[in-house]
Amino acid sequence: MGMQKAARNLFDALRSHRVSTRWKAHIKDPLIQATTQALLDLGPEASSSEITAILPEVNQSRGQVRHILKELAQKQQADWVLKVIWALQDRGIRLNVRDYTMGISVCARSKLWQHALSLFAAIPVEQAKPDLICYNAAINACQTGGLWQYTLTLFQAIKEATLKPDVFCYNAAIGACKKGSEWEQAFVFFENMSSYSMQPDIVSYNTTISALEKGGQWQQALNLFEAMPKSSVQPSVITYNATMSACVNVEVWQKGLELFALMFGRNVLPDVISFSTAISACEKAGWWQQALHLFAALSNFSVQMDVVSYNATISACEKGWQWQKAFFLFHAMGGASFRADAITFSATISAFEKGGQWQGALRLLEAMPRATIDPGVFAYSASISACAAGSK
Repeated sequence: MGMQKAARNLFDALRSHRVSTRWKAHIKDPLIQATTQALLDLGPEASSSEITAILPEVNQSRGQVRHILKELAQKQQADWVLKVIWALQDRGIRLNVRDYTMGISVCARSKLWQHALSLFAAIPVEQAKPDLICYNAAINACQTGGLWQYTLTLFQAIKEATLKPDVFCYNAAIGACKKGSEWEQAFVFFENMSSYSMQPDIVSYNTTISALEKGGQWQQALNLFEAMPKSSVQPSVITYNATMSACVNVEVWQKGLELFALMFGRNVLPDVISFSTAISACEKAGWWQQALHLFAALSNFSVQMDVVSYNATISACEKGWQWQKAFFLFHAMGGASFRADAITFSATISAFEKGGQWQGALRLLEAMPRATIDPGVFAYSASISACAAGSK
C-alpha cells in the first residue's frame, strides 16, 4: 500500500500549497502518472474500496480524477477506466456526462463494445443526461459490435431528446449496419442524411458502398459512386476499391476493370487491394496473361504484394490451365516471405489437376497439414481428380 499512500500524500501536499494540477496536453503530470500506476499495481482483482482509497477527493479534485481516466485511456486500459467509474458510482459520487462519455469511447476503441454499452445503459439520466457526443460514442460502440438494431434504438432516443444527429453519428450507424451485413438499413441511414439537410462526406459514401458491396448490390454501389461528384465529394482509393469489389464479386468484371482504368485518369493511385481486385476480374474473364501483367506492374507503382494478390494471380493461372506459372508463383511466395494459406494451396493443387500433374497435387496436399492448414473438401477433391486422371 506504499504507492497508494504516496499518491494520497502528493495530492494533500499539492492542495496545501495550492499548486494547480490543471492538465496540459503537452505535459505529463507526474502526480497523475503516479496515481495511475498505483491503481494498475492493485491488480485485476482490486475492490471498489481499494480503488477509491487511491483516488483524490473527487468533490474537490474532479479535474484530477478526469485526468487519471484520460491517462488510463492513453495506456489502453479500458478495463481500468470502467473499474474507476464503477468504484466512483459505488461511493455515491455524481459523475457528469463527460466522465461517462470518456469511458464509453475508450471501451469502444478497445473493441469492448459490451462494456461501452453497459456503461451507457448505467448513466443516471437525472444526474448526467446524455448529449450528442455521448450518443455518438455509444453508436461507435454499436459499430464495433455490428449491433445495427441497437443503433436504431439510439437514433430514436436522440430524436426524443430533441437532439440533431450529425454526420459522425450517421457514419457510425452506417458502419454498424455494414458490420451487421444489413445493407438495406445502411442505405436508409445514408438517404436519411438529406432529411436533416446534411451533406454526406467521404466516410459516408465509402461505408455505404462497402455495405452495398457486402450485400451484393453492385448496381446501387455503382450508382452511389457515380453520384459523388454531384455532391462535390471526390472518390478515394477506398471508394474505388469497394465499388470495384461490388462489381467483380458478382461477375460484372468488365465494370470492375473500367473502374480500375478510371483511377489512372482521375489521378487516384491504386493500392494492393485495387490491383488484387483487378487481377480477380481478369481471372473471372479468363485473361491469365493480363492478370500476370497486372501482378508484375505492382512493383512499378511501388505497391507491396501480399497473399491476396498472389492468390488472385495463381487462381487466374489455374483458370487458364497454366500450372507451371501457378506453381512458379506458389514458390515465389516463400521467397518473398509470404505464408501460403488454404486458398494458395487449393488453387495450385487445382492447377496441377488441370495440368495432369497428380504427383505435384499430392505433394502439396501432404504439405498442407505440415503448414498447419486444413486441406478442406476442395483440395481433397482436386487431388483425387488429379490422381484419377493420372491413372488413365
